[in-house]
Amino acid sequence: MNPSSSDGATKPVSLPQIQMLLGPFSSSSVQMWLRMRKLPHSASTRGEIAKRVHDGIKKGHLTLEDVVDGLIGIEESRSKTVHLVRVSGTKYFAQRVDKQLTDLGTVLSQSRILATVKSPTPKMIYAVNTHKEFRMKWGEVQTRAILDRKNFDVVKKSVPVLFVFVLDKITGLGQLRYDAPQEMHSHQVNGVAKQQAYFEFYREKCENMTGLSFEPVIMRDRLRYILLKQPPVVVPVTIATIAEDDQTLVYGSRSGADPRSRKDFKADMKDDAQLRTFEKSPLRWEHGQTNYKLYRDLYCSIDASEGTVHFDAHCTDDEVEYVISQLV
Repeated sequence: MNPSSSDGATKPVSLPQIQMLLGPFSSSSVQMWLRMRKLPHSASTRGEIAKRVHDGIKKGHLTLEDVVDGLIGIEESRSKTVHLVRVSGTKYFAQRVDKQLTDLGTVLSQSRILATVKSPTPKMIYAVNTHKEFRMKWGEVQTRAILDRKNFDVVKKSVPVLFVFVLDKITGLGQLRYDAPQEMHSHQVNGVAKQQAYFEFYREKCENMTGLSFEPVIMRDRLRYILLKQPPVVVPVTIATIAEDDQTLVYGSRSGADPRSRKDFKADMKDDAQLRTFEKSPLRWEHGQTNYKLYRDLYCSIDASEGTVHFDAHCTDDEVEYVISQLV
């Protein structure tokens, strides 16, 4: 991917090229990617981040391919809501995926690529199929409505929206990674854009392209384990539980203190911990307790009953994969 001159020689990658490549990505996510590769990463401006990346290439610690692959990982992970599913009812599902892709005449790529999104209707950007994983990325342009407070008017802004599907062909675990839908898009019910129609379109696309059916991963037991683990690995903002009598109890603190320190939470856990299910919790992963799997505290919101995880930060692929590995 390095640019070449007319005589075939590889040209060095310039700093302006790196700045342009990093343009759509947050400084914090690129900085974290550098840190996870154990490369110099301290910077206070976008220009300094670009220089760190450029210096890594000049010194031979990075290639342009490394950088592009890292940016793809960020693009396919940042601020996503991930619906976790498992293959249901098929023993030889990996072979079935291969056959379905062949029967559909799906054009497969050799590797992942950065997205270029221009169409208001969903378009596949790539599909990659190996013996271990099937992965594809789709994109569409949606419209965000922004209030112009000065002129009391609504301004329409075109926003590229991505969807990524990752299927582990060994374990049967699937990840449906959604960008947040905007106010106006092509997934409509009776002429009105609906978030659920957006979610269902891509889930059905995944099932149709793989020839499989999926069921959500219920994470109540894992959420309980993570929240009660000692020493703590996460700090929850709130904890929503349901008791045996279907009574919903939400533990939280106006002061921002850990709800697990509350007397009522401790008493309830002592009295009927086994009768109470853990449903939802927005929380922060403490990186110091992850054996260097994370290099910063990471916020996410877990809905254990629906099998979804919303990542607030501009995450890297490694960060998302770590959190998911702790929940399944």
